[in-house]
Amino acid sequence: MAEVDRVMTEDLGIHLIQMMEHAGRHLAVLARERFLADAPAGRSVVVLAGTGGNGGGGLVAARRLHAWGAEVHIVTTAAPQRYNAVLAAQLNIAERLGIAIAEQPPPGHHAIVIDALVGYSLVGELRGQVAVLAMPKVGLRAHGAHVGELYLADISVPPTVYEPVVGHAVASPFGAADLVRLR
Repeated sequence: MAEVDRVMTEDLGIHLIQMMEHAGRHLAVLARERFLADAPAGRSVVVLAGTGGNGGGGLVAARRLHAWGAEVHIVTTAAPQRYNAVLAAQLNIAERLGIAIAEQPPPGHHAIVIDALVGYSLVGELRGQVAVLAMPKVGLRAHGAHVGELYLADISVPPTVYEPVVGHAVASPFGAADLVRLR
């Protein structure tokens, strides 16, 4: 995936912020339709936002769910200066919109918790707040043995970008929908 990201940004000029917007929109739509029964207004949503690309997608989802009336709480895992410029801008937008941002989730019941802490680019062991908050993705390592629902979202990666990475032609799974349930 790192090579796919490189091709997207360097060769095609499709930047992280664009992919992040697509990912976050799809995440928000999935949360609204599948887990909030198309009724986000007044529902408490916690978004756990790490410092990488997954965190950025989570911040976009938080903004969209907020716009749809959800009571969104963003939980950050590091000081604002540890977030890169793209994510810092997303945090700034959320702050300007009045979305609650804290280092701990608020007490009480939440309709949904979105884990946007860790993605494929993790290096080393989990540290700090992420080590306490991140949900283990062990089911994905065990060939899906413990995976519930698993979705793939179209973040605008053309299928031809995967060909040199995987060594053969890849068909787009998004011909009929922007969000595909894999399991």
